[in-house]
Amino acid sequence: MITLKKEANHFVGASTDVKPRGNISISGKTEDIFSVVNGSTFLELDSGVKWIYDASTLAWVRQNFTGTVLKEYPIRYDLFSGAVATANPTVYTNDTSTFTLTNPTKSGFAFEGWSGTGITGLSTSVSIAKGSTGAKSYLATYTPMYAIVYNFDGGVGPVSANPVTYSKLTNAITLGVPTKEADEEFTYTFAGWTGTDLEEATETVVIAKGSTGNRSYTATWTEAAVE
Repeated sequence: MITLKKEANHFVGASTDVKPRGNISISGKTEDIFSVVNGSTFLELDSGVKWIYDASTLAWVRQNFTGTVLKEYPIRYDLFSGAVATANPTVYTNDTSTFTLTNPTKSGFAFEGWSGTGITGLSTSVSIAKGSTGAKSYLATYTPMYAIVYNFDGGVGPVSANPVTYSKLTNAITLGVPTKEADEEFTYTFAGWTGTDLEEATETVVIAKGSTGNRSYTATWTEAAVE
């Protein structure tokens, strides 16, 4: 076994003058110093030339490489204090299978999309196709989540129809109609909501997609005496 040390664009320590060019991969390793044994290889990634070490002659044998020349590229992310459930790759090669980025989450915010390499505007679904090349960089963008507070004034509301948070990305929300049980004196009929952006009691309240800000709504009732 011999030791081969990378210096600039060539290697020293071999018995022959070996000067690979450009990007280099030695037996899948990336360190600057390599322990070389019989059959160790390195590949000139830019030229497609493969070298194999022959321990019997202490020489490197040059071969033409006919397989896929792999080049490794970095991927940089800025999640701005967000987190992903499954880590996204930080490197890929031109032979890596197509993959889709895992979108991040951030407490108090909704993910609005990625910006970066090859993206116009924002995208919530970013894939890197097999055969792609070049360094890539992606930045996560978020939008705030807002609170919706309800006062049912003794009634109850349909939970599924009345969310307690939303963002400007949320589809239009139509508030559900609450109900209030009769007591010994009165029955109650829903008379509408009062609250944010409402000038009077309104039975049908829609929070449009693109809306922002915290909201508060109070249910009003019409009373009818129990006979």
